[in-house]
Amino acid sequence: MTTWHAPAEALARFATSPETLDEATASSLEAHLLGCAACRQAVAAAAGPAPLAASWAGVADRVDRPHRTLGERLLGRLLPEDVARVVAATPALRLSWLAGVVAVVAAVVVVARQTGTSTPFLALAPLVPLAGVAVAFGQGPDPAGEAALASPLYGAGLLLRRTAAVLATSLLVLAAGSLALPGLELRAVAWVLPALGLAFGALALSTWVSPLAATTVAAGAWLVALQVSVLSSGPTDSVGDSGLFGPVGQLTFAALAALAVAGVTTRRAQFVNPEVR
Repeated sequence: MTTWHAPAEALARFATSPETLDEATASSLEAHLLGCAACRQAVAAAAGPAPLAASWAGVADRVDRPHRTLGERLLGRLLPEDVARVVAATPALRLSWLAGVVAVVAAVVVVARQTGTSTPFLALAPLVPLAGVAVAFGQGPDPAGEAALASPLYGAGLLLRRTAAVLATSLLVLAAGSLALPGLELRAVAWVLPALGLAFGALALSTWVSPLAATTVAAGAWLVALQVSVLSSGPTDSVGDSGLFGPVGQLTFAALAALAVAGVTTRRAQFVNPEVR
């Protein structure tokens, strides 16, 4: 049985401003409150409902607050926090996706070095950003949930910002892979314009059809063009020797990228609700 009670003034300070108590007094009060119901009631009465509600609200906010991913923290250095959150929710910016892209690019680079030709890398590289666009804007609910739906950017602004983030990360991984190709040549970066042309072309096509259909069409067109270009160029030791990666092909993809950007600018209102298509 408890035979003594803490002073009312000490209990009031413990409840409302515990930082004013020294460590010995605070520890003694904590130990006493474990076994004294009367003093616990005094602390509750001194604290009142408002501070307790605020304390629990703070705990709940901390527990329920989404964990900031690495991508969100990096984007937060370039964009406002709310914009960084909805952009970082893009599936193609998640660590699992980036790890997969790095693994695929590394495997292709290994094959290229073993065969002594950049053919595998040049054939695959333009499809990597395109796959990122497909994953980012495929069917299904927005990965950012209500935060994206309530954002003033929702629609064209959000899609274009996510596209920029996806392209930036994909191009950085591919650029690193280009440096590891056998024989560092200018031809090792001939994939850049095809990659941009396909990605922007798919984005422009997404104003008419679903993003998944648009990226599928763009990927199929690339594979067909690659096959036709190789066959029409005659005997060749590398895909890089075909016309697709020559001056004409590069200018063609540059023009495609420019036309696609113009198309997206003109029809950007069609991005307002892409899920319904």
